Amino acid sequence: MAPECLKSTAGATEKSDVWSFGIVLWEIFSFGLFRYIAGDSPYGNIRGRELPAKLKGGYRLPQPEQCDDKWYSVMKQAWSEDPKKRPGFEEIRNTLDVIFVAAPTDDYYYYRK
Repeated sequence: MAPECLKSTAGATEKSDVWSFGIVLWEIFSFGLFRYIAGDSPYGNIRGRELPAKLKGGYRLPQPEQCDDKWYSVMKQAWSEDPKKRPGFEEIRNTLDVIFVAAPTDDYYYYRK
């Protein structure tokens, strides 16, 4: 949950959801979605009541081992303390379009002679 929503979700915006999207990316790259098998839980070693102060102090989740710098950059942008400085989902989509260069056609993947 975004820091601005920890006390109340009354002021939640798209940018609050962007923060959460960054956490989901972190879970994916740390295999956290499969944490019952392997992987890390976000903020697993930090007590809930300590988390707001740590986030306000600048603490962010570390770069997962299986995550390259481009993806971690997306996460760090999503975790900007100031919601106005976070990218919107359209900007994130544009960034991901650069990371995942679309193939010209489906034939590119299923080429047969």
